[in-house]
Amino acid sequence: MDHVPGSTSALLAVAREHAVASIPPRGPMHPFALTDDGRERKLQRCMAERLEDALEQTYQVVSSVVGLQSAVIVWDGYYTGADGRSEAVFLEVHESGSAHGVVFAQRYRRAGLFTERIVPVGGLEQVVDDRPSLIEA
Repeated sequence: MDHVPGSTSALLAVAREHAVASIPPRGPMHPFALTDDGRERKLQRCMAERLEDALEQTYQVVSSVVGLQSAVIVWDGYYTGADGRSEAVFLEVHESGSAHGVVFAQRYRRAGLFTERIVPVGGLEQVVDDRPSLIEA
């Protein structure tokens, strides 16, 4: 997380914790945005029939807010890394004054015989560092 400054790093940690806690036992998690304007943090979930449409709504939410200091957009999917393919939540970080957003993956596995629970696997892995910024400087 060396590309993420302190205040945005704290927002990323909160988003990661909320994402892992929000993964349903079956099916994908609804995408959400966690934003910070320097005064307060807001979480907004977006729902649509298709996951792609919900994610697009989440991008629109973030890009339409004036005065944001930072934002994290979160969605659920699959990540293929050195250890193979696994389920993961993706956390796309944007901050004011930065030309690019950064995407991290948090792999997880489902555990438990009767009550399924989500167990994070490893730490955050940076997967993309050149997403166009959604926050105007």
